[in-house]
Amino acid sequence: MKYFMSILGSFLIVIAALLRGASTQTETPQSTSMPPTEPASPSSDAEDVHIQQDAAGSCHTCCRGLPGPPGVPGVPGSLGTYGMPGPRGKTGLPGEPGLRGERGFLGLSGETGEPGPVGPVGPPGLDGTQGLPGIAGSRGLSGSRGPRGFVGRPGMPGFYGQKGERGYPGMPSPQQQQVAFSVSLTNRFSGDRGQVILFDEVFTNIGESFSVLDGKFRCPAAGIYVFMYNIGLKEDHPKIGLMKNGERMATVYSTRDTNEHGQLSSGLILPLVYGDSVWLQFLDENGRQVYSDQSRVTNFSGFLLYEH
Repeated sequence: MKYFMSILGSFLIVIAALLRGASTQTETPQSTSMPPTEPASPSSDAEDVHIQQDAAGSCHTCCRGLPGPPGVPGVPGSLGTYGMPGPRGKTGLPGEPGLRGERGFLGLSGETGEPGPVGPVGPPGLDGTQGLPGIAGSRGLSGSRGPRGFVGRPGMPGFYGQKGERGYPGMPSPQQQQVAFSVSLTNRFSGDRGQVILFDEVFTNIGESFSVLDGKFRCPAAGIYVFMYNIGLKEDHPKIGLMKNGERMATVYSTRDTNEHGQLSSGLILPLVYGDSVWLQFLDENGRQVYSDQSRVTNFSGFLLYEH
């Protein structure tokens, strides 16, 4: 800006010098052609116009000649001092938008802003594809046993397996206790309800487990026992029960009302433990009887099948 002002000042000085030179050349012929003026006489104050004439007789007051040609420009004067700044001009009109500049460098990353508020829940997305099976978890605790289910249909019989190899001989079993009894009646026996039948003849009493005093068998060893009995009938039809510890296990009776001979028979296989008692007794109303004689049609037997 300072350089521009210096050039402008030089240009103005050149223009002023040119104008000054032109004015000097115009006035110089007039001054040379004019004769020297004489001092005015006292009477010239009263004259309205003083007419002067040069040696050739020309009038310089009302009859001026033509201007001469321009003179040669003078030498430029020295550079003048800077003038005072002029007043500020008015704001010009906005210029047209310039061309788009080149893209600048990327700026530094700004600081992370505060999290915004949670937006509304969007609509459900489409069903995704089924993922791969996950890793098997550890085995859980055993649950409580459920109710027993219904019995299913029997399955088809399986194929016969191959015969296994013969095993080694086992250890000899300990000798099993021997228990057996067999008793009978040789005469009629009458009794009321709940009366135990008392037998008066003993055929066998191995182990001495049957008592003829009360008519009861008492178990000497736990195991499976077999009992059989026959009841003779004549002129009566009693109801007889096989009892175990006071509980009725079996019953025999006849509905025939005849004087002919008859016989009732039955048998059971019972599990017994040590001390259990077994006997025969009347079950119906009072005054009943069983028939027997020397043929021994009324009898009672039992034996140990095996111990357990």
